[in-house]
Amino acid sequence: MEIPIFYGIIGENPEEWTDQVEKYLLKIGIEDDKRIFEIAKTHLLGNALQWFENEGMCIADWNKNEIKDLRLKYRLIEEYSSTTEVKDDEDEIKEAVRKIKKILNKSGVWITEDEIIGKINFGFTKYVLGMEYRNIKDKDCEILSRLVGVIRNIKKKNVECWTCGKKGHYVRECLDDQNKN
Repeated sequence: MEIPIFYGIIGENPEEWTDQVEKYLLKIGIEDDKRIFEIAKTHLLGNALQWFENEGMCIADWNKNEIKDLRLKYRLIEEYSSTTEVKDDEDEIKEAVRKIKKILNKSGVWITEDEIIGKINFGFTKYVLGMEYRNIKDKDCEILSRLVGVIRNIKKKNVECWTCGKKGHYVRECLDDQNKN
């Protein structure tokens, strides 16, 4: 048994990972909180490492600090656990998909909810923007426009600027690049 790498991606369970860290280090006799902190942070990669590099200066130890926000264990679980949020988002997305289907059907585009979800997974924004949904007069258009905005924001969270290396914006939007010119 060894400590697995934590990437901070969908499907990873931060509580399970922190438990594995503690069990493994306890098994080999490491109980010092600062030492656990130092070892645990070396097992962060990808999104989790980038998050730690941004937030890490505010984190003091693994799990002993009186202030919860200074504990790596607490902050990781807080950052990467999304049980209630996911359920709320799921319901909201299902409702939005039903409304999209209704709008598209009114405009003569016959599509199932599963097909809409497929389009979302493969670039729904472009698909919708390629259609003339702006011409549809319906109060539900506002929801469709919001969904497109949400999708754009989700996509933006995952992009990384090639100029400055930060997440959340494209090269053409980079303030560092604009300041150089």
